Amino acid sequence: MKTLLTFFFSMLFFVSANAQFFSALTERADKAKDRILLIEQGDFECSEDIEALIKKYWKIGNGIEVKTSDEITAILTPENAFKYMILTGDEKMEAKSNGSSAAPVIGMVLYLGENAMIRNELNIDRKFVFKVSFPSCVVSEAEVLFICQHFENYLNNSVANNQKKSVIPVDKTQSIQNLTLLIPKNATELELAAIKKAYKYPCELVDPSVITKNILAKSTGFAYLNILWSDKRFAWESVIISCENSEVLSSAKNDYFKATVNKKKWDKATQPLAICRSKSKLAYEFKTLNKSVLTSIEQQ
Repeated sequence: MKTLLTFFFSMLFFVSANAQFFSALTERADKAKDRILLIEQGDFECSEDIEALIKKYWKIGNGIEVKTSDEITAILTPENAFKYMILTGDEKMEAKSNGSSAAPVIGMVLYLGENAMIRNELNIDRKFVFKVSFPSCVVSEAEVLFICQHFENYLNNSVANNQKKSVIPVDKTQSIQNLTLLIPKNATELELAAIKKAYKYPCELVDPSVITKNILAKSTGFAYLNILWSDKRFAWESVIISCENSEVLSSAKNDYFKATVNKKKWDKATQPLAICRSKSKLAYEFKTLNKSVLTSIEQQ
């Protein structure tokens, strides 16, 4: 524990107000809102419930259908493609455009029908409407609810151009000081007292089931931690997410995180979030998250 604490307080940190996800372009987002969503069957092999849960929580467009990859390809004729959008959730590669670096992810990617013939290529193509990438298979209802709300949040707040310049509004980050951050016990080896020395805002170490309950209840007054891919920094980040509406409120670069992209049957009860399914445990991220919130508060 002493070694962890020494490391915990000695790390240099990097903080940015930039949102970590490329925004949805208005031209594509507006088209998606009037289309039928096709879910590619077989992409969600880690849990047999995911397709039904997406149907439960997805609010964008004019209906949802589950089809095989071959069926989707047959549907996407030049005459019919404009009627559909396609959501994939398979193993992909986040790759820099110059080819200098790549990382394996589970990519939840939304394409317009006319751009979807590239959906099963290894690298995630830039013609997506919106995407969010995870370090392991999505297995829980809590994460599916996040995905559906997260996509809705970004499609409803699309930008006309320059999708790379998205930012987290200062007031969103400032709201963290009034929220209790729920930290899963199995995501860190630090005790609560040690965390509170670095993270100065309300927080609790809780069983993952408590977090799941608050996410599904869309509870006000609470936020939680998870791990997501940063489009901006091309790296994994620890993110603070609102339980109420799945808005990402702040983030911190997680240089020591190791993804577990291989598909397997995770335990939904004890590992409902990607942060619970990793061998990498949170430590210095609490300090960087604290700095992010403090910087926003000082802008008041």
